[in-house]
This record gives sequence, C-alpha cells and structure tokens, in this order.
Amino acid sequence: MQRGISIGFLAILAVVGISCANTPVAMVEETSESATAILLDEPLAAKILLKEQTGHHDPATRAFLAQTQITNRTFEWLELECRTLFKNFEGATLETSPWKRIRLDPASRVTYTAPSLKPNATRFITQIRLAEKHSK
Repeated sequence: MQRGISIGFLAILAVVGISCANTPVAMVEETSESATAILLDEPLAAKILLKEQTGHHDPATRAFLAQTQITNRTFEWLELECRTLFKNFEGATLETSPWKRIRLDPASRVTYTAPSLKPNATRFITQIRLAEKHSK
C-alpha cells in the first residue's frame, strides 16, 4: 500500500481545485493517481468519509469499473447523488455517467460503482452532492 502522495496526484488536485473554485476536494484514505473525489456541497465534508477509490478493467465485460467507498459519519439518513467522469491517461474526459441516487443508512457504508465501456478509460473523478439540494 502506497503511503506517500505523488507529484502527479498533487498536480491533479491542483487542476481540480483551480477548475472548481470553492468546491471541496475530498481526501480519500487510500489514494491513487488515477482517482479523485469532489464534494459539490460543502456540508458533505463533515458528513461522509471516502475510504477507498479503485478503478479496474473487468475482463469479462471489458468495462472500466470505477468504485468509491462512501461512509455515512452521521446518525441520520443521507440521500446523495454521484456521477463519474471517466478520463484517459492524459486526463481528457471520455465519458460522464448519469447521476445515480444513493441512500445511506445512519453510520453505514456503501460502494458506488460506475462502468465505462471506453477502452482507454484509465482514470476517474467521482462527483458527490446532496440529493435534496438538486431534486427537480
């Protein structure tokens, strides 16, 4: 398990931070250079913990699966919406998944998964927001 933060990871955070002014970038306990999470609503920073993000190609389906583990740190129900921006090695966005609603029980954990069939998807950004603020 890698404990240090690489220059590439810091560069990604800097670019994301500049492009999303006033948007908190979530700190993930298991970091990698291929995954980032962005909280689109500031109150989420105190309510959830992002434990791990992983991305891999599924040999059976050839899909790139992006996974983000989300823990509800509160003793209340949380309604979230998540989507994933899939990127290639150079950082260009290839595809964006639709928003998916997730309900977290109090003090529970869920793994949000989004697939991409783009063969050159190698990196991803998961965006997370409060569902009630964005309901139609």
